[in-house]
Parts: sequence; structure tokens; C-alpha cells
Amino acid sequence: MKKDKKSKKKDSKKIKEKKVKLTIKNDDTPIKTSELEQYFKMLYKLYQFHVEQPIEFNNQKLFPSEYNTLLIIDENQNSNLTQLATYLEISKSATTKNTNKLLEKTLITKTKSSKIARTVLFNLTPEGQAISDALKLKNTETKKAVEKILKKIPDKTCVSETLENLCQLFNQS
Repeated sequence: MKKDKKSKKKDSKKIKEKKVKLTIKNDDTPIKTSELEQYFKMLYKLYQFHVEQPIEFNNQKLFPSEYNTLLIIDENQNSNLTQLATYLEISKSATTKNTNKLLEKTLITKTKSSKIARTVLFNLTPEGQAISDALKLKNTETKKAVEKILKKIPDKTCVSETLENLCQLFNQS
């Protein structure tokens, strides 16, 4: 049986009304979903800027996998390939690709271990250190921006509860 146009309009109106306000658990203060959407969109834009986009330093284009590797090497000087793969939580072959790219760009050095044969250790070059320091500053700025956005969400609201309620809301409609 097909629904008539008036019935469909009523249903869509109900859904729109449901999406206008969202009540958070243990709190009677309604929060407009559109506000939450804005906060999450801002967080997503920050995420895209920070994690998904290649960045350029001193005419060197670095992709996220490369600059994450650079930061890990900075935090763990004299690490071997297996250790880096563990820290990065990626395969050794992916780590090898990243370190080879960074070696080509002269951002890291590779030296043979004096203790263990067939083991190489990775460290930053001065240029690699400068880029790592700039990335750390960018990370700090991004964290501050995220904190600023999260502070805009009402005090009694927990992001995980909000997401849970949004999921329930979408499941109802």
C-alpha cells in the first residue's frame, strides 16, 4: 500500500522535528543537533587537515605516513626497522617504504648497528629534526583547536554519549 503525499510529509516532518533537538542522558537540557553537527564538522576538518593531507616543509612534500614515521624516529632515536614498525603499528614492508622515502629526502640517516650485525638504526638529520619540531608545534596547535571545539559542547555533554544518542536517533528514523 502506497502512502499518500500528506502522510509522507507528516512522516518527514516528524523526522525533521526529531533531528532538531537531542536530549542527552542524565540531563534535561536539549541540544540542537545542528550545533553538534557543526562541532563534529569542525573536528572532521581539523582531522582532514592534520591527518589526511600531505604537508610541505622546505619544498619537501610529506605524506601522513612519512611524517608519522619522522615523529616516531624523533621520539625513538636509534630504533631499528622492527621497533619502528611496532611503534607505528604497521608492517615492516610499509615501514621500509616510509624510511626509504625519508632517506631519499635526506630527513633521516641509516647506520649499521655496532652491536647486532644486519641491523640498521634510524636517526633524524638536522633538516628532519627541524621538520619534526614544526610537526610537533602543529600537533599542539591542533590539540588546542580540538579542545576549544570540545569546550563549546555543553559541560554536561559527553561526546561519546552524544554520538550514541545520534546513532539511536538515526536508527529510529
